[in-house]
Amino acid sequence: MSDDDGAEAGEEDTPGDWRALEERYKPDSEPEEFDPMELGPDIPEAPDMTEVDASSEVQYRFWALVMVFNVALLVTSLGVLFVAFQGALELGGQLTIAGLLLFAFGYYRYRQTKAALAESGDESPADGDGAGGSGGETGDDGTADRNG
Repeated sequence: MSDDDGAEAGEEDTPGDWRALEERYKPDSEPEEFDPMELGPDIPEAPDMTEVDASSEVQYRFWALVMVFNVALLVTSLGVLFVAFQGALELGGQLTIAGLLLFAFGYYRYRQTKAALAESGDESPADGDGAGGSGGETGDDGTADRNG
């Protein structure tokens, strides 16, 4: 009888262990599927550009300057690459000089635009880059006040 009791006790322990393991590793107790979007900080969204505070003149001048500087960067880079990798000194030199002239033209137009917007009062204080000395204040003749 003790053999039967011991066998029954061992058999009872074994199924109980299996039940505990089955409950521990049930398919419904699996973790939720991994979501990579939960890692790291929240991704910021771009602001709505339909409600722009800038006037159409400011927008036009901005995008015109962006295009001038983009073309200047492209042409200058191509010129340097032609000289460095193709050995085409004439073509590469011409492209590099043309790109540098476009940079100079873009800077000239930037300063001209900044002065024109300051005269018309369209420029907000946050738009100034501080290159004018004391916050971009201009004198009677339209030049930047550098005396502080």
